[in-house]
Amino acid sequence: SFTGEVLVLGYGYLSKVSKAPAQIRALLSETAALNDLLAQIQDWVENERNAEAAGVLNSLNSLGVLRDCQKLIGLVQKIVKSCGQVFGQAVQNTAKKLLWPFKENETKDLMVQLARLQEILAAAIAVDSARALKRLEEVGKAIDHKVLATL
Repeated sequence: SFTGEVLVLGYGYLSKVSKAPAQIRALLSETAALNDLLAQIQDWVENERNAEAAGVLNSLNSLGVLRDCQKLIGLVQKIVKSCGQVFGQAVQNTAKKLLWPFKENETKDLMVQLARLQEILAAAIAVDSARALKRLEEVGKAIDHKVLATL
C-alpha cells in the first residue's frame, strides 16, 4: 500500500504538470514495477498460507530487503511530495512545476537501487516457483509409480 500511495502522488503530479522532467516519469516507472512485484509476493504469501511462503518473506525480511524497499519508496515519496502543488500558493506551485528538486545523479542512483530490489524480489519469486515445480514433479512421479504398481 505504501508504494501505491507514492504512485498516486506521483501520477497526480504528472497529470498537473505538462512538461514534467523525464526523471520523475522514469522514477515512477521503477516504483510501479517494484509495486507490482511486492503485490505479487503479498498475494502469493496470502494465498499460500504455508510455512514456505512465510519462510520466503521472513528470509527477505531478515536480509533487510523489505526494509530497503520501504526506505527507497520513502525517498521517492519525499521527491514526489517536494514537487507537489499547494492550494493557494501560485508562485511556489509555478516554481515547483519548473524546477526538479533533485540532481540527475541522485535520481539515477535511486532508480538503480529500485531496479536492484526488483531483481532480488523477482529472483525470490523464480526460486519459489522452481521449488513448487519440483514438488509437483515429485508428486507426479509418486502417482506414476503407484499407478504402475497397481497395474
